[in-house]
Parts: sequence; structure tokens; C-alpha cells
Amino acid sequence: MDQDTLISILAHELRSSLWGADGFLRLIKEDLSSQLDHDVQEYLEKAHQSLKEASSFVSRLIDLNRVVNTPVTIHEIDIALMAEEVWDKIVHEFREKGVSFRCQRMKPVFSDPNLLRLILNELLSNARKAVQFTTRPRVQFSCSRTKEGKHIYEIRDNGIGFDMSKVGRLFEPCFKFHPRVKFPGSGLGLCITKESLQLLEGTISASSEPGQGSVFCFTLP
Repeated sequence: MDQDTLISILAHELRSSLWGADGFLRLIKEDLSSQLDHDVQEYLEKAHQSLKEASSFVSRLIDLNRVVNTPVTIHEIDIALMAEEVWDKIVHEFREKGVSFRCQRMKPVFSDPNLLRLILNELLSNARKAVQFTTRPRVQFSCSRTKEGKHIYEIRDNGIGFDMSKVGRLFEPCFKFHPRVKFPGSGLGLCITKESLQLLEGTISASSEPGQGSVFCFTLP
């Protein structure tokens, strides 16, 4: 049995078990809610959130395995249009209405559409999370070119920011700057983003300051 098949089987079994446990929790809440005091209901909700995070983590492991094992296919892509589509989906999923999103007009890029959409989704989703407690939240997506002809894409937000003293760990698996309670997630998103960009012969970097927002830059050939 090869590694991909083993990971797929393990992930399927883990998710099935997690979904089953979550289903029983929901049945308890629905059928016995009138008999449960406030503390017990709160414990059930915390258990539900923990199972949800574990299921998300398994899904992200599958994403990471898929990224590193799927052949890259190059197509001409309207990256500005793709970014707007990704943002619209994020807004719809999280019912966001108060975040300003500005996307610069850009020339098409030759890249892998699946990897590029994954990259944009991770970075824009992170930006949305970062500005959720900000007054007049803003997210911007822009592009420039180096002298060597490489595209530099920049996603900027005016959100919570982070301490640059730990930026070296930012793209490590499972590393999180902020508490899961306020900023839920698997901790694998930026790791997957970096792996995806390496497959595209690109790079990624970040700069920030606590309370002053963040800038994530990535390059494509």
C-alpha cells in the first residue's frame, strides 16, 4: 500500500469517527436540552467545537497531501478575477458585509489554477479573520513586478497583526500566533500555502506589527 492510499484511508476513518461523535453530541443537545443545566450545555458546545476543529485539521492534512502529490498544470489565469471570486465566496460563507476589499487590475498570469486558488483562499481568509475586530476593516490585493520580471503579489490588511520576532515560525505546521478561541483554524493553512508556492517556483514572506495590520507577499515566475 502506497503512502497516498494509506493517508486517504486513515483520513476517511478519522473523519467518520469524528462525525459520528459529533452526531451523538447533537442528539444529546436536541433531545435532552430541557434537562441539562447551563454548565453541561456549555461543555457540550465546547466538545462540539473541538470535534469541528479536529475534523478541519484532518481535511487540511488531506489538502497538504494532495498539494505535494498532484502534478502542476499551467494555464493562463485572470488572477484579479480569481481573487474577487475567492473573496465573494469568503464573504458569503462568513456573511461579511462590513469589510472593504480592493483589488488592483492585473495582467493574466501563467500558473496552476487549483494551486493559485488555494493560495488566494488561504491568504484572503486569513486577512478576513485578522480584521474581524477592527474598526473600518480593509483588505487590499495588489501586484508589482521585479526587474527580473517576477510578479510580486501583496495582500494587505489593517487587522490585529503579529509580533515579527516569531515570523520565522509563521509557515511551520500547526503554529498559531493567536488563541484558537478568537481565531479558529487548523494551523496548517500557511504551511500549505508555502508548499503550493514552492511547487509553482514562487516564494512567500510576511511583515507585520501588533495592532497595525499585516502584509503577505508572494511571488510567481
